[in-house]
Amino acid sequence: MVRPGLVPNGGAVHLFQAGIDSNLFLGQSQQFFDYVMGLAVAADAASRTC
Repeated sequence: MVRPGLVPNGGAVHLFQAGIDSNLFLGQSQQFFDYVMGLAVAADAASRTC
């Protein structure tokens, strides 16, 4: 789980980019990268409402 932080795109996006940079997702399709990056951006934009 990646929790929203104070730095925009500093959590999930950074984590996903680190995985890309380390070739963790080597061989995945562009659709995979687009989908997961969309999820990461949404996660970083989330805020707690409770």
